[in-house]
Formats: sequence, structure tokens, C-alpha cells
Amino acid sequence: MFFTRLIAFALAGFSASVAISADLPAAPEPVDYVYVCDSYGDRFYAIPGTQTCLRVSGRLRIEYRLNDMADTGGSAWARDKNGTSTRVRAYLYTDSRTLTELGLLRTYTELRWTKDPGRALALSFENGYIQWGGLLVGRADSALQFFTGYAFNVTDQWVNDNTVNRFSYTQDFGAGLSLTTSVEDGTDLRYNGSYDLGKTLTGTVDGPLVMGDRVTIADARVEIDDVTLYGGHRVPDVMAVLRADQEWGMAQFGVGVHQIVASKGAKALGLDSRLGWGLNGGVTVALPDIEGAETTVQAAYSDGALKYVAVAYPNGVRDAAVDIDTGERGNARAWAISGGVLLPYTDRWSTAIDASYTQVDQKNVFVGADGRLPDLNAWSIAGNLVWSPVSGFKIGGEVQYTDIDFSKSSDYVDTDELRATFRFQRTF
Repeated sequence: MFFTRLIAFALAGFSASVAISADLPAAPEPVDYVYVCDSYGDRFYAIPGTQTCLRVSGRLRIEYRLNDMADTGGSAWARDKNGTSTRVRAYLYTDSRTLTELGLLRTYTELRWTKDPGRALALSFENGYIQWGGLLVGRADSALQFFTGYAFNVTDQWVNDNTVNRFSYTQDFGAGLSLTTSVEDGTDLRYNGSYDLGKTLTGTVDGPLVMGDRVTIADARVEIDDVTLYGGHRVPDVMAVLRADQEWGMAQFGVGVHQIVASKGAKALGLDSRLGWGLNGGVTVALPDIEGAETTVQAAYSDGALKYVAVAYPNGVRDAAVDIDTGERGNARAWAISGGVLLPYTDRWSTAIDASYTQVDQKNVFVGADGRLPDLNAWSIAGNLVWSPVSGFKIGGEVQYTDIDFSKSSDYVDTDELRATFRFQRTF
């Protein structure tokens, strides 16, 4: 009897436990938590459910500028010009990385929003590329680029600072040595220009001519009074760059070839399509006894590829030209030497100084109403003092001076510029 009651009591307890457990919630599904990807650097986090690590970062920069305070060539302090100006610029960066069996797969993008008073908000797509091992495709800095300056350099820089659409491969030889072969869209590497001839010239040209409203065509003869140097894009620029990264610093040497496709109008004047080329080399050395301090020097030369030397020139400069009186034709040549030094005094204070000297030779060719294309030499120096009260936040002031002297045979007036900039910048 006792045994029968014990079994009945056990069965009753089991039934009750089943009833209670039926009312409990089901066990939760496993959750993919975000974790830090230390192997790729700071602030990389895994995307849940994938093997990809992502970093999203940004920057906000605010500047107050005192524009050209010098008096040669027309000061910005004239009554109808802006002696002072402001700028606000925001940056957004994304960097994703995935380790594959065939190497690291990386995508990188950079967007910029710029607001200058009196102008519409400007959005620019600065960089966007895919890297897979040594392969890089997309929009990035030109492979020939090396040193772009330590200082703010708010005015146009006299250095190679070009962003292009490119297809390149880097072969790593080990011991810090590498060779990059790059094929780049030459449209971004042109220094174009037009000629206001001041009179109508008649010539012959094969096929239709489209030069704008002031060009007429009659019986296979063309009348031209305004000519653009470049025609359409044909062959991309090709570059080869050898680089060494060592404990003492780094060094780079590169060469590039650029095609000048003469427009129909330029061809009618006698300027045939031709090749330009250029080279660039530089060395960066870490300075002893000061953490983060370094100095750089670089030199560049170009023949018909002026952007291999500098990103911007004054009006009247172009890659090639033809003299409408003598028929002399040829490429413009330029060379430059530039460098700088970065000196962090402490973890809060630093100074940067940049300097450059550039010469351009255009053979003083005569192009009509625009006169003779100028030869020029220019030098520039900039220096700043920057305070970093907390990590990622900088407050600094900079002064920059540029002097440009044109050849006496041209109608261009020598000019100099003295500018000052006060900047707040937060990187996060």
C-alpha cells in the first residue's frame, strides 16, 4: 500500500512540473555580439554575422582666414574683394576589412562637405577604392604622389596632390621594399587651357570641329578664334613607383607617362598629339630624440605633364602650346623642390613648416589676344603652431607667403600673397 501511494505521489509531482514548465518562455537564440578587431588598429568593430571589421570615423574643421594682405598684384583687401573669409568642412570616413584566403580585402571611402559663405553646400567624393592584396581599384591619391605638406597650406599647394581614378598593383618584395605599377585616368592629370586668338585664323581639319559658339565650318575650312588645348581622353597615364619603408623613415622614386590629345582646333593650328612625362622622388627621415618628429624633401620634373609637379598654377599655364605666329610648338616644362619639418614639442604642442620653389618654362609662345604664355618662378613658405588640449582636438594658427614672378616678355603681373589662418579641428 505504501509503495502504491509513493508512485502516485511521484506521478502527481511530475505532472505539476510539466504544467509549470509549459508556462516558461523558450530559451533565447544565440546572439552575435559586436567585438573589437584589435588586429586592424584602433576602433575597428566586427559587423555582426560577418567576418568583416568596420571603422567609421569623421572630422569637423572650422577656419577663419585673413586673405591676401600683401599689396603686389592686387590685394584681397581692395574694396570689392573679401579681406576675410570663413570655411566649415565635415569629413566622413569608412574603412572595412575582411581577411580572405587570398589576402586582405579592404574598402575605403571619404566624403567631404564644404560650406563657404555665399555659396551652396559642396559635396565631394574624395576617395573610394577596393584593395585586395596588392591590387587597388577606384579613386585614390595618384601613385606618383609623395609629400603634400605638414602645414595647413590653405592656398593652392606647389606639390603633387592629385586624386585620380586608378587601377594599380603593388608588389611587396619584403624588407620594406615595394614596386607599384599604376594605370590612371589622365583626365584628372591635365593642365588645360584655351587661347583667345584675338583674330580669326583659317586652317584645314579632318572631320567635324566642335569648338563652341565662335567656331564656324565651311567647305572643309575652319575659322578659329578660340581654341582649347585638349581633345578627348584616349590613353590613361602609366606610372611605376619604387618605395622603401625602413626604421629611419621612407624613400620613393617614380616615373609617369601622360598623353596630350590635341583638340581639333589645336591641331588646325599645328599642335599635334604628343606624350608628356615626369618623375618625382623624395625622402622622409625620422628625427632623433623627438617622438613623432620628421623631415621630408622631394624633387619633381615634368615635360608636358605639369600636374606631376604641382596641383595648381596661375592662369596662362598649360601642358603644351603652339605659337600662332612662328608655328613653334612644344611641351611646357616644370621642376620643383619642396620639403618640410614636423616638430612635436610635447604631446600637446607642435609646429610644422613647409617650403617650395617651382619654375615653369612655356617657351614664351605667342597665342594671340592672350599675349605670350608666361614663364614663371614661384616660392612659398608656411608655418604654424598647433595646440592639442585633448586627443583628436587641435587649435592652431598659420601664416603662409607665396611669391610668383612672371617673365618680362609676357603681359602677366608679378604677384605675392600673405595669408593667415586660424583653425579648430576635431577628429573622432
